[in-house]
Amino acid sequence: MEQLILEVIFKHVEEKVIGSGQHGFTKEKSCLTNLIAFCDGMTGWIDEGRAVDVVSLHFSKAFDTVSHNLLIASAVHQGSVLGPVLFNVFINDVDGGTERTLSKFADNTKLGGVADTPEGCAAIERDLDGLENRAERNLMKLNKGKCCRVLHLGRNNLKHWYRVGVDLLGSSTVEKDLGVLVDNKLSMSQ
Repeated sequence: MEQLILEVIFKHVEEKVIGSGQHGFTKEKSCLTNLIAFCDGMTGWIDEGRAVDVVSLHFSKAFDTVSHNLLIASAVHQGSVLGPVLFNVFINDVDGGTERTLSKFADNTKLGGVADTPEGCAAIERDLDGLENRAERNLMKLNKGKCCRVLHLGRNNLKHWYRVGVDLLGSSTVEKDLGVLVDNKLSMSQ
């Protein structure tokens, strides 16, 4: 029965609800399409000589913390057949109003944007504030530990320090993105 419900919901959700930035649990998208699409956008800016900052975000216990009341009183437990599709519906509005590029794979999210001016860095910070506010409104939390980091790309990068709430995000020269190591020159390895 759950499989039949999934097919009906999935078709509607794919056509009408889920944005193009979500690559998790969607047909014809995968970790690979997420990595390629996001890196292609960032590389385009770097090729233009722009500095780019990428903030890697991860929602804490995302499947387990989905508010049942907010999602039509439906329990979304990790491992259920309906869980991934309902989770995508639930998390879909998290990127509403973002000014920069946002790419999601389930509960892993990347926010990237041009960061070679104070205005560009401020736009990324506004997006981070908005993401945190929408996550809190949905009773979800960003994992602000090791998972939220900034990768500074390109020449003349201001290496701006970003915050999520009151927490200052660290930066790194290499980030693990969906199982692939990506360095600050956008080189990838396992």
